[in-house]
Amino acid sequence: MWIKQRNHHAQTLLERWVEPFSTWAELVTRGESAFTPQQGFDQTGRISDPTPLIHQAWKLLISNHPHDSICGCSIDQVHHEMLPRFDQVDQIGEALTQQSLNALAGAVDSVPNEVTAGSYAAIQVFNAAPYDQSGLVSLEIDLSDPNLQIQILDESGNVLESSAQPASKPFMESNTYPMHELTGLLSTTAQSGYDAKQLINAHLSLEGNQPQIEAEFSNIIPPDQENLSQALTGIFKWYSEFDKETQVQITLRNTWSSKISFLATSVPAFGLRTFWVRQLAQTTQRNQQHHSNVLMGRLKMSSLSYSSIRQLPP
Repeated sequence: MWIKQRNHHAQTLLERWVEPFSTWAELVTRGESAFTPQQGFDQTGRISDPTPLIHQAWKLLISNHPHDSICGCSIDQVHHEMLPRFDQVDQIGEALTQQSLNALAGAVDSVPNEVTAGSYAAIQVFNAAPYDQSGLVSLEIDLSDPNLQIQILDESGNVLESSAQPASKPFMESNTYPMHELTGLLSTTAQSGYDAKQLINAHLSLEGNQPQIEAEFSNIIPPDQENLSQALTGIFKWYSEFDKETQVQITLRNTWSSKISFLATSVPAFGLRTFWVRQLAQTTQRNQQHHSNVLMGRLKMSSLSYSSIRQLPP
């Protein structure tokens, strides 16, 4: 049973997601140079001309297709060796699909229009079926306020029914660093972010005699520059109060986020549809700024395969 299930998943991944969306992304991002060897250094984060990798994925999958292998009637060792091949197909397929959807999302105009004004994020839902499809979309969205309510709108400004789970601050990492490294760490993290997320604020405190820093990151909430400036000032103050080798506990968390669910209707075949996220409560000027923030969902037949968050350049 598991052999047929894994094969169906891998084959559908390559046929419905990897090949069509890689082709689409290649044409969109490279134009007339599509499917030709890369001539210069590529900084896009997407593999140009992924054809060789797609061929390798198919070779791995077809290696699992001999009669006794795919039918499950060979010796145990044969089937044990099929597992890593299925895993490799899935890894290649998911990576190429994610790169392609990111590239396509970056080519879509996500600036709010007149009817979606006030939105601070856009949700792009992709459909790999050869027919229009509706399906439930569930994904995490960052919030500037844990008590903030949100609305999901379509491109015409219609408010869609949605549900949201209680907000939380997901833990990312915790470690200790000597005091003298803090300025460099904060400056570098503020510029480069962490795990593809940007630093939005940092809170300094003391637990006993040990300095503590809790840093928050987000894909879609803009940085609080005033808070970060105050944090840097607080670190300089610590330099005069603690030895340079004093260990500082630094905890990294995602900012407040909530899992939302809504019904994405009429997503076109082998295409995408954009939905918008708008804040209900009165917000500060910092959160009213328009940013091209994109949350991305992916419909797989009748269900959501995964969702991810991405911030586009303004």
